[in-house]
Amino acid sequence: MLENVYQPPNGGGSLPPIHEGGSSYNLDRTFALGWHGFRNNLGVGFGFAVIMPILLILALVTCIGALAAVPHLAAAYSIFGLLMVRGKTELGEMFRPFKSYGSILGAFLLVFTVTQLAVLIFSGPYYYLTFASVDWSTVMSLPDAERAEAIGKAMQGGPKGGAAVFANLFSFLSYPLSLYVAGRVLLIYPLIVERGLGTMDAIQKSLELTKPYQWHLMLLGLLAGLVAGAGILACCIGIFFSVPFSMALHGAAIYQLLGEDKGEPIPAS
Repeated sequence: MLENVYQPPNGGGSLPPIHEGGSSYNLDRTFALGWHGFRNNLGVGFGFAVIMPILLILALVTCIGALAAVPHLAAAYSIFGLLMVRGKTELGEMFRPFKSYGSILGAFLLVFTVTQLAVLIFSGPYYYLTFASVDWSTVMSLPDAERAEAIGKAMQGGPKGGAAVFANLFSFLSYPLSLYVAGRVLLIYPLIVERGLGTMDAIQKSLELTKPYQWHLMLLGLLAGLVAGAGILACCIGIFFSVPFSMALHGAAIYQLLGEDKGEPIPAS
């Protein structure tokens, strides 16, 4: 039953009123809501785009930090986007996922593992041919100091031939698969942080709520990725604006799927 999704999160705090129609999704409205949220939180979004990469780098340089912070900073992307669409937000809200530490960590590890195993199905043949293209008898006969460099040079060109072309094309199927999975698990972190659900309940509910819109959400993932990538083409400076807008687009989709959108006209300012 959908009504269980809209219960207040553990620890109190009131949520925006829920539209009687419940969960919904519309791509045009997603862009309208996303643009409105981005524009009203332009400075905060810019700060998020500056601070987040720094925090991720600091977390990744240590093994402990990779598990202690990376999953929760990744969750902050969707949570912060949702808060941008709801109204004015603050930069400190990017740390909100840490309040649901265990559930976020469990969801991240589970989704990451399943996704990587699925992607491996498509990329596996390419990696197999890459390793097979190395003349291992020759490489292993080299001195230890030269062996690593020789392996790197042998693999640099990648596999060749018809089988290699097929394997390379086959590996590209992992990208639409990643887009599809990302759309289906879009609500996991918001359901944990904003609705107080546990890891497995959040995964199940996310799959349930996104099912009617699975292909539309896949398209949104592609478009949001293009928006974020456009910032890199703009001498990388544009990412400080394109990334927050992409984040707000995901937040607008979450806003609708959680039933918080009442369908009211979006203010002009």
